[in-house]
Formats: sequence, C-alpha cells, structure tokens
Amino acid sequence: MARRYPVGAASDHPFGRFAQRLPSLFERWDRDWLPMWGEGQEPLMPAVDLKEEEDKLVLKADLPGLSEKDIELVCLGDRLTLKAQRETEKADKKEDYHVTERQFGSYQRTLRLPFAVRDPEAIRAHYEKGVLTVEIPKSDAVKLQQRPIKIEFGS
Repeated sequence: MARRYPVGAASDHPFGRFAQRLPSLFERWDRDWLPMWGEGQEPLMPAVDLKEEEDKLVLKADLPGLSEKDIELVCLGDRLTLKAQRETEKADKKEDYHVTERQFGSYQRTLRLPFAVRDPEAIRAHYEKGVLTVEIPKSDAVKLQQRPIKIEFGS
C-alpha cells in the first residue's frame, strides 16, 4: 500500500520542504536573479522618519557617506523633496574584490507633508554622522487648526 503524506508534515513529505521554501525563493528573486540580466536594481532610497511635534515636523533621513555638495532639499507647498547623489568610487582593476554591495547613483524622494509650509526660509536642516535632520516649523494657522475633539460615548 502506498504511503500518504499529510500536507502539513513538511519534514516527511518529499515536496514539503520545497513548499516551505517556495515563498522565500520568490522573495529573493529580485535580489539574486534579476541583477544577472541587468534588471531589478533597487533604486537608492534613504530610510526616513517623519515625526510631528507640537510646534514642528522633524524629518530624519539616513544618508551615510555624503557631503554637503551631494544633498539638495527643496520645499514647495506641502511637498518636501530630498535629492542626493553618491558618486561611484574609482576602483583599481588590479584589486580583487570578493564582495561589492555598496550602491552608487542618485535618487530623489518627495514626501507629502500634513500641511503646506508658509515660510520655507524658516526650515532648518542639519547633517551629522550620516543623518540629515530637517525641522519644519508649523505656522500659527496650523497650530490654531489643531484642537482636541470631544468624543461622546453612548450607553
């Protein structure tokens, strides 16, 4: 009599281990296979945090290895655009690299702010240890719009 394998018993089923690993194979497809054909390169995109405080918005962006000439910040209405470029290092062809994972190139990221900026000149930006910190003050009109709303609970 033929042995039947329950679908959930991956260790006993000949295709069980394959079925368990199948999702991770597709997750890695972009990273492992598409670059072989020159496709699928993820664009450089900095990790950002945008936090709202009582009197300002604070944006932090990870931009390691850049100088002031490599970063541009533009504000228009309720949009904040971050542009940066990381120049390719000239590598000596005689050097024998084992791994090259660092990415080079340019990128642009536009964030929509929760309010339109009335005075772009009041925005302050500071870059230190690879982190760009941008403080966007709220105008008085925005501060006045914020008020707690009473919630009535029924019984």
